[in-house]
Amino acid sequence: MRVLVVDDPIANLSPLEEELTQRGFEATRTWDASEAGNKFSKEPYDAVIASSLCAPLDAAIFCLDCKQTAKKPLAIAIFAPYPISAEDERYLIDVGVDYVFRSTSDKGIVEFLTEFQNNGSVIQRQVKDTYDTKRLMAIARSSYEAAVRDLASRARKLEEILENSSDVIYELDPYGKIILISKVIEKLTGYSREELLGMSALDVTSSDSLEVVADHIAMLLSGQSDPPAVEVGVQSKDGRVIPAEMIVRPIRHENQVVGILGIGRNIEERKRLEANLLRVITEKDFYLDLMSHDLQNFNQAIMGYLEMIMSMENLDPKLERYAKGALRQVLATSQLIAHLKKIAQIRQEGKRPHVKRDLKEILLRSIMNQQSRLDKSNVAFWFEPPPGEFPISASEDMNDLVDLLVSSMVRYSVSDLIQLRISLSSETRNGDKYWVIEISGKNLRLSEPVVKCMIAEDFAGCQMIERPDLQLLVVRAIVETHEGAIETRTLENGRGDGFVIRLPQAK
Repeated sequence: MRVLVVDDPIANLSPLEEELTQRGFEATRTWDASEAGNKFSKEPYDAVIASSLCAPLDAAIFCLDCKQTAKKPLAIAIFAPYPISAEDERYLIDVGVDYVFRSTSDKGIVEFLTEFQNNGSVIQRQVKDTYDTKRLMAIARSSYEAAVRDLASRARKLEEILENSSDVIYELDPYGKIILISKVIEKLTGYSREELLGMSALDVTSSDSLEVVADHIAMLLSGQSDPPAVEVGVQSKDGRVIPAEMIVRPIRHENQVVGILGIGRNIEERKRLEANLLRVITEKDFYLDLMSHDLQNFNQAIMGYLEMIMSMENLDPKLERYAKGALRQVLATSQLIAHLKKIAQIRQEGKRPHVKRDLKEILLRSIMNQQSRLDKSNVAFWFEPPPGEFPISASEDMNDLVDLLVSSMVRYSVSDLIQLRISLSSETRNGDKYWVIEISGKNLRLSEPVVKCMIAEDFAGCQMIERPDLQLLVVRAIVETHEGAIETRTLENGRGDGFVIRLPQAK
């Protein structure tokens, strides 16, 4: 079925042409009035669709004339983006217009054309021998006036946005020249809007950002629709370079990129805060390393003296007991420092690369390590993993996850005999897939402060603990830097406590 689509200069019917083509119709679109008349007189069409805003012809009169002169049944439809009155719409239908629609997303027009294609002679409306030309012209004039009012309103709103926007809004032509820009650019660069209009975007781009901007413009003109935001340097009139973030999108007409729309934002303050944050992090790492190094040296010296004391012959049993107690405290201090450094290292994003690993293999290896370290008569593991692979994108830190969690859980046992049950399963939440690790024990009891300290976003409850469990906080850091979540769970009937960890599945 051949369809002639007579569009308006705004190209409102472009989406309809694409829809008709996808549905198997042979659609020809034009917005030139004389071309539309020539095409219809020289080529056979089965339907004509005209926009009520097309000029200089009157859409309704053009369609009715085509229908009267056609040598075979012809369907005609009017696209009216600005609603006409119900009375006028009834009049159009009465004089022979087959279909009136207000949106190109109206599926009724496609259904009507399909039905006409299958049974055209039955549903075709006949054109009245005489129709009121003045009334049809009045209907067209009302559409034009509504369009003009709407365009004027949009122009006023656009001007308000350009005058008051805190971000720089701009439009470039296909050659990269500025043809529209918001007023805030004057405060940002020292140029007036009048000076910038007609200038190339590259004229106000710093030398080290020229390649980035040129590549972005080239990507858009080649058809890429959504390039990512990019940071560039904007060259002000006095030579100062201002860091800015730019988001650009193509402007299309007739499936061709005819311009570029962009939004720019001054990120000087953000850059300053980022630099300060980096300085604070670097300073923190320096002091932490310095403190750790010095304390470890102190500990090594104390441990040396204690070992010398304990190696003495005929050592007083009481003195030996005190020495062993002091040695345990020194070792605990060393472990405390190690955990602090571990948390700091894990929290630094990107420090450790993530690669694809099998979570089941990590768990099995961790359980074997624990069994070799712990007293098997006191600690028993129950782990029967389901078959298959459990891919996860993880860093080396993931190998420490279960080791740290289990060794910490042992301290919360209310009995000398601990039975730990570990399970691994799959779960979907809000469309995202996770691996779920659950570790629980019959004799485990987690106090409320311990739970709050580990789980709460603001570490609430840590101040209620004499010494927060840093091993649990290392576990939390590992889970969070892998975009997972950890929570505590109390088993039914008070049979024990445990932890549930959710980690994203590798795609």
